[in-house]
Amino acid sequence: MEILKGQKASRDAPSKISPVDISSNSNDANCVVFDVDPEPKSYLSGLQQRTQVPETAQSECSFQTPRSSIKPRTEHEELMRYIPQPLQRLIEKIDNPPKDGDCGYTCVAWSSGKGRGISTPELIRKHLSSELKKDKKMYEMIEGRNIDEDIRNTQAGKSAGVAGWLKMPLFGYAIANHLRRPLYYFSLDSMHTYPTNCSYSNYPPFCMAFVDTNHYVVLHFKKVNGSIPAPPIDGWWLRKSSSRNKHLWLQSLENDLKLFQKLMPSASGGAVINVD
Repeated sequence: MEILKGQKASRDAPSKISPVDISSNSNDANCVVFDVDPEPKSYLSGLQQRTQVPETAQSECSFQTPRSSIKPRTEHEELMRYIPQPLQRLIEKIDNPPKDGDCGYTCVAWSSGKGRGISTPELIRKHLSSELKKDKKMYEMIEGRNIDEDIRNTQAGKSAGVAGWLKMPLFGYAIANHLRRPLYYFSLDSMHTYPTNCSYSNYPPFCMAFVDTNHYVVLHFKKVNGSIPAPPIDGWWLRKSSSRNKHLWLQSLENDLKLFQKLMPSASGGAVINVD
């Protein structure tokens, strides 16, 4: 499956997360650690009525609105056409940030919630830039090129602008490692799961979609027997990741990967990992 490079992005949605102490383990000391509230609450007034989702519906990717001036809004039907059809029936909410050049960073800000005060796209750009610099050699291996320009563009200005839009797979891994949770990335052209290199945790995945050729939104999926669809794991992580808990991550992702394969067998390519 082709990996998107150079595609653009902008803002994102939140979860009820609070920070916990970071382990002194050298492999994980730089990972940002969050406690996830097991019962995140709805944060969009009237959303269930507009999307006709039962109040009891549960979402593995539900997030609470952060303390930010930018509020999620939903344009469900309009955005749904950019999601592969077999997945559409499982989407209960789509959070749509403004198209202001920072949409992808807003999405990540929403997912970060109140953890360590991370609630604005400007702060997220700063933290992702730091993540890229911290493990620059690894990220350059992922991209196969120098990433100095990406780091500069992420830091520049009040808005990221075209040059600083999120690019995959570079920022897919940066987001996953910064949030310490897998990123499930969806689009009509390319879909991948980006696991984190941090220690294993049971934090829920963060689900983001690239839509309308230049925009990012947050997806909230209904669970099917406790699982949500996870696209195939990006090949670099399977081949090169040095995560000490790689086997545990594969186990935790297995049912989500199988659900995606069941819904979209042609897109999966049979690439579900058997970890038994």
